[in-house]
Amino acid sequence: MRQGQASGTDSSAATRVVLLGPQRYERTLRPVADELFPEGPVATVTAGWQEWERDDKALDRDLDGRSVNLELYRRAEQVFLADQELAKAHRHLQTRLRLLKKAYHTRLELAYRAWEAVDRLPGDDGVLGPEREAAFQAIRELDARHIDRVSELRAEFERRLRPTERDGVARQRAEMEKILRGSVAVVIEGGHVPVLLNRFHIFGLT
Repeated sequence: MRQGQASGTDSSAATRVVLLGPQRYERTLRPVADELFPEGPVATVTAGWQEWERDDKALDRDLDGRSVNLELYRRAEQVFLADQELAKAHRHLQTRLRLLKKAYHTRLELAYRAWEAVDRLPGDDGVLGPEREAAFQAIRELDARHIDRVSELRAEFERRLRPTERDGVARQRAEMEKILRGSVAVVIEGGHVPVLLNRFHIFGLT
């Protein structure tokens, strides 16, 4: 959940980010919303729910009927339907990202096993301590590399396709920017996180 400034307020005010736990069993959003932004429209993102994006009645109740769903998933599907070149390139990107993820998981499993094995070795901590740290550092470096590679593939896609400059995306962005300018906060629900992130990337909202 991201709280920004309502239109016409002091632009120097700090942006606040609040992370809430799962809402399935205990709804904690409403008291937070009542405290931090009790009035005004609230933009919501439920794209992680995919085709159930508009099934947001509980979320709207928590926001006292003030929610305005950005409908990122629906908007993206409309864009892909009208822009087959972008749709094809995006599917290809997702295929490449899945392959990269498989390679990452394979390497991560081996690196984790190596760290676990070194961590369990009995003996002088003065000798083994640095080796344990080195084994764990290999996992950190693998994570960092994976993040860099994902960013590299996405950057290549964006340089080649320039999605935010394409007519369909630009129209949707303009509509969303109008909603966001009039909102006092943005509430982002969970769901399928890769889908959610993909929609943010397509519309240049990251």
